[in-house]
Amino acid sequence: LKRRWFNLADFGLFEFGAGFSNASATHYNLPAFSGAPTEIDAAAEQYVTTTIGVERTGGLLQHHINGIFGYDIANSNGYLGVKAKFMMSGTFGFEFRIFTALMYDQGATPYKKDTYMVFSPIFRVNY
Repeated sequence: LKRRWFNLADFGLFEFGAGFSNASATHYNLPAFSGAPTEIDAAAEQYVTTTIGVERTGGLLQHHINGIFGYDIANSNGYLGVKAKFMMSGTFGFEFRIFTALMYDQGATPYKKDTYMVFSPIFRVNY
């Protein structure tokens, strides 16, 4: 659920979003030559998320910058993050994401332990 609240002049539209997700997944480790998978973890996740940000569309330069907070009710852990996407004419751009865990659980899978960053170049073909 996302809603655009008001205009911040040339900077874009202020937006706020909230959501809930429920997932149950099992992660396995499959060694290259042994053939027998081992279970890493099996957990249900119930996330409550909120986002707050600014989005500007149209014109030569577009941007979408969001702050994100997520909390897993089932496992009592959460994360904070920032997502930023910048585009030129809706064709070329890049996306940058950085997330950090609120609680450093040593038993968590590697991508949930600490801080991680993602940088993605974007090339969109519009036809």
